[in-house]
Amino acid sequence: MSDLLSLVRSKIQGLKIEDVDNQSNLSIASNFGCTLCPKICSPQAVSWIKPLLGSFKINSDASLDIEGGGIGGAIRDNNGFLVSMFYVNVEGEDILALEIRAILKGLQLAASLGIDKIWVEVDSKTAADVINGNSKIPWRCFHRIKAIHQLLSLFLQWKISHILREGNSVADFLSKRKCPCKGIDIPPFLSPPALLQLLDSDRSGTEFCRM
Repeated sequence: MSDLLSLVRSKIQGLKIEDVDNQSNLSIASNFGCTLCPKICSPQAVSWIKPLLGSFKINSDASLDIEGGGIGGAIRDNNGFLVSMFYVNVEGEDILALEIRAILKGLQLAASLGIDKIWVEVDSKTAADVINGNSKIPWRCFHRIKAIHQLLSLFLQWKISHILREGNSVADFLSKRKCPCKGIDIPPFLSPPALLQLLDSDRSGTEFCRM
């Protein structure tokens, strides 16, 4: 029995505070006489990066609450100026399915505009990994992933990458169900003031702190 306790104690002692997900686990560690090592967090600067000359960038996102879900996104040129945007309220899907749907919607919009060089940026690493072939495709997303790959074949150049949420604020704003853009067909220059402010911050290279 003492050997078992020693083994358990050694396993717990090696944990860091970020490995512990609730107060119950902290209590278990305490009962075994173990001290968890606090994680030292360094702030990280995050900013939106403009695409290369001649290329365009799609930022997309999805949101989900008790009332349902929403997807949104924006296409910007190499100067950071808004070319087009989308925002749709949707129902009955989980967050990953919505993230995939938002990417598909953005690519469809880019293709309709005749864009041939595109950079898609999302704050869902799982969605980016699935499309890039670095993660298994969930069956519920199979047809949309297939449609995304078919669309990507139409572009001369394309890239799908992950960005931290702090750098994806425009798409996050557009994906919210209560976004003031919802249901309004407006040109980019008449965007809500809050959205214009986010666009200006991105265009100027404003850095946001990620802890």
